[in-house]
Amino acid sequence: MVYSRGREGHYADLVFGLVNDPTRSEDMKNVVLHAFNWKYQLIADRAADIAKAGYGAVLFPPPLYSDENGQEWWQVYQPKDYRILRSHLGNKADIVKAIQALKNVGVAAYADIVFNHMANEGRPDRFQFPGEDLLKRYGQDPSFRADQLYGDLSNGLFDEHDFHPTKTSTIGTTTSSWSTGSFRDCPIWCCRSRWCKNRSSV
Repeated sequence: MVYSRGREGHYADLVFGLVNDPTRSEDMKNVVLHAFNWKYQLIADRAADIAKAGYGAVLFPPPLYSDENGQEWWQVYQPKDYRILRSHLGNKADIVKAIQALKNVGVAAYADIVFNHMANEGRPDRFQFPGEDLLKRYGQDPSFRADQLYGDLSNGLFDEHDFHPTKTSTIGTTTSSWSTGSFRDCPIWCCRSRWCKNRSSV
């Protein structure tokens, strides 16, 4: 796997510099380009260059719904809802466009999926996902339907019963609850109810 931070104006030398190397002869079809923090539109725009460089596949940044206004790289690793494809990197239509652009030039697409935890949000109903305010937005903003992957957006996805009970971690001489004490930890094998009932339709 080739790893690239993907900052516009800087990624080309990292990712495509090998194209002009006449001594490079090894087969790169088994090499996956990790398009770390690339906007989905950028992947679509550079699909032909990715294929020309010899990459066999691209690993997309996590597409599950995260804060579309947060520009930090770690935002996409803080999912709010598994049923929607949207982040500051793009939306469902952008992802579909990028996948199709790669398919057109013979490059496979893989997605980095975050299923082990949820976003750490300081709101009163922080153990409800996506939360009451977002459920209201879903009903008022039709763009969420356009970015929907599966499920019923009129109902919540998870509540406090879907998460591990809180625990206290001891790190060195400091006792803290932030590490394993977060109710955000939600391994897929212990999730009950709504998501498990809907997973066969994904």
